[in-house]
Amino acid sequence: MQVAVALGVVVACVLVATGSGENATQPNRILFLAPISSKSHKNFYIGLAEGLADRGSQVTLVSPFRPSKIRENVREILVPGASLHNYIPNLFKGKTTGPMALMSAAPTLCSEALGKEEVQALLKEEFDVVLISVFISHCFLSIVHKMQVPFIWVSPAGPLSVTDHMIGNPAFPSFTGFTLLEAKHPLSFTERAISAFGDTFSAVMMNNYIVSWMDDVCRSRGLCPDDMPSLVEMQFGASLCIQNHVRTLDNPARPLVPNAVSVGGIHCRPAQPLPQDLEEWVQGAGEDGFIFFSLGSAVVPSDMPEEYRQVLVKVFGSLKQRVLWKWDQEDMPDLPPNVRLGKWLPQQDILGHASLRLFMTHGGQLSTMESTYHGIPVLGFPVMGDQHTNMVQVAREGWGKVIFWDQLSEEVLTEGIRSVMDDQSMRQEAKRRSRVMKDQPQPAGEVASYWVNYVIRHKGAPHLRSPVVAMAWYQVYNVDVWMTAAAVAIGITYLLVKLLAEARPQGSFASRSSVATPLALLALFLLVLGGLLFYFTRLLVLGGLLPLLDCLFVLANLLVLADLLVLVDLLGFANLLVLADLLGFANLLVLANLLVLADLLMLANLLVLADLLGPCTSSHKPDFPDWLVFVLIAVLASCYGLHVARPCDHQLSN
Repeated sequence: MQVAVALGVVVACVLVATGSGENATQPNRILFLAPISSKSHKNFYIGLAEGLADRGSQVTLVSPFRPSKIRENVREILVPGASLHNYIPNLFKGKTTGPMALMSAAPTLCSEALGKEEVQALLKEEFDVVLISVFISHCFLSIVHKMQVPFIWVSPAGPLSVTDHMIGNPAFPSFTGFTLLEAKHPLSFTERAISAFGDTFSAVMMNNYIVSWMDDVCRSRGLCPDDMPSLVEMQFGASLCIQNHVRTLDNPARPLVPNAVSVGGIHCRPAQPLPQDLEEWVQGAGEDGFIFFSLGSAVVPSDMPEEYRQVLVKVFGSLKQRVLWKWDQEDMPDLPPNVRLGKWLPQQDILGHASLRLFMTHGGQLSTMESTYHGIPVLGFPVMGDQHTNMVQVAREGWGKVIFWDQLSEEVLTEGIRSVMDDQSMRQEAKRRSRVMKDQPQPAGEVASYWVNYVIRHKGAPHLRSPVVAMAWYQVYNVDVWMTAAAVAIGITYLLVKLLAEARPQGSFASRSSVATPLALLALFLLVLGGLLFYFTRLLVLGGLLPLLDCLFVLANLLVLADLLVLVDLLGFANLLVLADLLGFANLLVLANLLVLADLLMLANLLVLADLLGPCTSSHKPDFPDWLVFVLIAVLASCYGLHVARPCDHQLSN
């Protein structure tokens, strides 16, 4: 009997510990939709899926590539025909051929992938959250609508202009630059203009053309129900945007909203031993080491013009290092003996090899991230898209160089290879960046898993979303406020100028005295404006809201004071010119009043400035009361006004 009771207790403890039974905790069910992508993008998606699966989630990954069989709790569904490689047949033909062809095909391509039987069958299953690739997959938001679950954008290319727009992340083209703009800081006026217009154009193009077109095609095929909001509207409802991005490597640093989750290098891993035959070939290079040349998965190497290939072959053959070349064909004519070809090569294992001296790359986001992770200097040969930006950034940061294809020659290539391999500072900078990338509080997979589960726990976590997604662009940048302020300023200026023009003296005492009105109004307006400016400036300082800018406020006050005094002097000079032919007591009285206002402006500024100088020299808050400043000004104004008015009244009475 005692044995039976003890056994029952043990079984109960096991049930509680394992969470089995009716109250068992089920693994989170995650649907990951990446139906339109490249092979390199899938590497990032696989890394993300592994990171989620290793922490207990059940992941279903939809992609256009053959399943990789990476984990038992990762199910892969093949959607054939949606590979980006079908729409970029020869990237060497031009920078815009591939992307433009892809954008034109995007609406149809997306709807065709959505209509696949394998995808529609997913609607019969239940999921807790949906992850969607940002690359022309917006029509898959119809699945989100039908399942009524939160969704998350996934960007394998890191922060982009379009992703910033979709999650309401503050976009500052003035220093972060447009996605396809040459990356450097600071940007010139022309570059800032290009960046601003490029950023705006990409947002307008995506919303008003591509996504709207996707919406039309999706509805026409019956894949998007009539009661569903437009795709343009739905894209702003994401709970998160998971990005292939390392915040600590941003240069320049960029702001990110709370629901922009950086998991840069989630697909990166320590190097594993090379296959035996490849390891033997690498070891044969001796102390000279070897060079790895790869143009990624999107570019077909054999598509390159023959003159480019010949330059590469001649220069590679002249090197003392061995060269490992990723090539899509079995053989190559006139191949030098120190060069080895390979259709598929374990890139991360190669990049982490101790004998590697240089990585020659197209500069894709994932290859750039992997070279950073392994601390290898690079020589870039960008072909399309963000590759140009990535490689120019690498050159600017000092851990590689870039050679553009139209500049390729034997001399340029030889000098580029030698300069990168011989420059120890580049290798040291690459190693430093590798240490920075790896020095993170949590592994990227753990970060991704935490935030995805956070969204599930908090029913979409709407509190993380930026309010910018629900605001008009002119509200975000306060364009309406500044235009209103400008209109008021222009209106006041216009009225004052008009009053001055209409009040031109005609010879009578009454008409001559009318000159005083606009000048007095202008002086009074300046006095009130100056007082308000200084008052609110002082409130900010007293409140401790801007303690780091106290000295800047003092400088601003000095500049405003100088402007006001100059303006008052100009008004006095104008009045003297009028008095030269009028010599009336009314104008003398106006001049006296203007001088009083000038003195009061000076006194007000000196009082406030004396009070503001305190924070620049001391950490104590100024103890000079605000109300006392204005009381003193009012008292002094009254006394001075009476003092000046008395003789004038006496003269007028005579």
